[in-house]
Amino acid sequence: MSQRALVELSRWQWALTASFHMTFPAVTVGTSVFLVVCYGPYMRTKQAVYLRMFRFWRRIFGIGFALGVVSGIVLTFEFGLNWGRFAHDVGPTLGVIIGMEVVTAFFLEAGFLGSSSTATAASARGSCSSRPAWFALEPSCR
Repeated sequence: MSQRALVELSRWQWALTASFHMTFPAVTVGTSVFLVVCYGPYMRTKQAVYLRMFRFWRRIFGIGFALGVVSGIVLTFEFGLNWGRFAHDVGPTLGVIIGMEVVTAFFLEAGFLGSSSTATAASARGSCSSRPAWFALEPSCR
């Protein structure tokens, strides 16, 4: 295989992984707003249908979050492996940006996802409703 074909395949691989990594976090931000919308009526009316909706979409949210994390890990490896010379030259600058993205996106979202998934409807109803709102507000911290 020629060098040109390898470079072209490398670029397509990067583009596909980057599109996945941009899509899934956007889905989780939108789903987090929907989770707030689902849990709010449950707090007001105490109808079980809203709680079932919340729990169903919380699972979808968790899957989207997991796929975003996996694609982000693959993206950083592709960055170093596919463009090693470029990564070496801009590493001191871009490494800090990637590190901040990991701290804000992964650790913060993972903490809130864990607290949201372990909370039950019987414990701390107000705080359980506010947790998905943090997911919606969190991208503004990036």
